[in-house]
Amino acid sequence: MVSYNIHGCVGGDGRCDVERIATVLGLLAPDVAALQEVDSRSSRGGLDQANLLACRLGMGAVEGPLLRERRGHYGNAVLSRWPLRRLAEGAYSAQNHERRGWLAVEVAPPGQATWRVLVTHLDLRGAVRTAQLRELAAVAAELDGPLVLAGDLNEWRPWRSGLAGLPEVVDLLPARPSFPALLPMLALDRLGTRRLVRRRGPCTDRSPLARRASDHLPVWADLAVDG
Repeated sequence: MVSYNIHGCVGGDGRCDVERIATVLGLLAPDVAALQEVDSRSSRGGLDQANLLACRLGMGAVEGPLLRERRGHYGNAVLSRWPLRRLAEGAYSAQNHERRGWLAVEVAPPGQATWRVLVTHLDLRGAVRTAQLRELAAVAAELDGPLVLAGDLNEWRPWRSGLAGLPEVVDLLPARPSFPALLPMLALDRLGTRRLVRRRGPCTDRSPLARRASDHLPVWADLAVDG
């Protein structure tokens, strides 16, 4: 399982390169990847990033658009090697300047119970982010069965360990610095689980390619159904 803010496939060199992001993900070889800042807007080049990545990696894709133009959109996405289907999506009632929201999908790993995957990207502003965390916790609580929460929570303050009730509904995995990619100091990107066991990770990919491909590093963990 990977959580990755791909920054519209724009790397530290200012270049938009979908193939570079695909290579980073391909080397990690996840069964499921939860992506944030996925773009297909004509004003940003018009590349259908989610489907290009899915095609390149041999995965299925479900998108959760949050910003829309006449042609294209921007938001969250889930890629999966396993069968997947959309469950629900929504925008937070607490918003700042950029529209934020969540996407929930169902994935069916072979020989295991069906998982729910909940991907999100929260606001930069503290008060808005706290309200969004409460809404996110409520969404997670409504999803039954094994669950993975993945996303850019944008919470860097170490004294905010409570995360507005989120740890009451998911087990947040240990934080790993993932931002900025060139010199990661802040653990913005997080994974959380329910009724799943962690066999390895979480880890960040600190390869030279990952440090260039986006402003965030991907965070990954090896997970399986508990029992």
